[in-house]
Amino acid sequence: MNKREHFYPVIGNILLLVAVWLLSWIVDIAATFMDTDSGLASLVSSEGIRWAIRNAMPSFNNIPWGSIMLLITAYGLLQGAGIIRFFAHITKRQPLTRMEIRSFLFSISALILYAVALYVATMTRWNILLGVTGTLENSSFISGLPLLLFFGVLVASLVYGFLYGNYRSAIDVASSLGNSFTQFVPALIALLPASAVVASIGYTGVSFLLGLSGEETMAITTVYYAIPFMHIVLEKGNSNR
Repeated sequence: MNKREHFYPVIGNILLLVAVWLLSWIVDIAATFMDTDSGLASLVSSEGIRWAIRNAMPSFNNIPWGSIMLLITAYGLLQGAGIIRFFAHITKRQPLTRMEIRSFLFSISALILYAVALYVATMTRWNILLGVTGTLENSSFISGLPLLLFFGVLVASLVYGFLYGNYRSAIDVASSLGNSFTQFVPALIALLPASAVVASIGYTGVSFLLGLSGEETMAITTVYYAIPFMHIVLEKGNSNR
């Protein structure tokens, strides 16, 4: 695998950040020359530079670190347990061993039991995870969905890993988590310029001009933050072919 390709999102985000700053400057110059209001705030100005310095750390802190950590650790669990390799064998149409099939069936069974337990805790008379209105609106189930999904991955990974033999102790599980962070270091670095891009676009007012709502902007931002991680996963998948 060409490790330099892992850092393409870093370079891309830096170039995009420069492009946003230059574009805001060019639009501001054009608007001034034409004696009109573009509706965009220029980043290449005294006020823009003051804003950038003042909001550098707040922009970085707006990255959804908790969700990212859960995704990385979930990927590490699946990889360490051998589940990712299991699906890689399927996509390559390679024969599966009896141990792989048995471990997978048991892990799926454990996942089904976990899903049933969630259903009982949410939709039956106990309704532990429902909201105060007795619905899913503002409920613990919705707000804690990323964590609940992570526990599902944890259950499936532990069952598969210990049955197949990839996991022999808690140390093996912890090691798989650490290895996953190492793999995604380029993606984590890419989030630094990405956070600046998101904040800069927000400052210029592009979202307002495009008529995007807060929810739509948040959805686009979430996808944007996920691109560096998907890039590494896809590159890793291609290298294993």
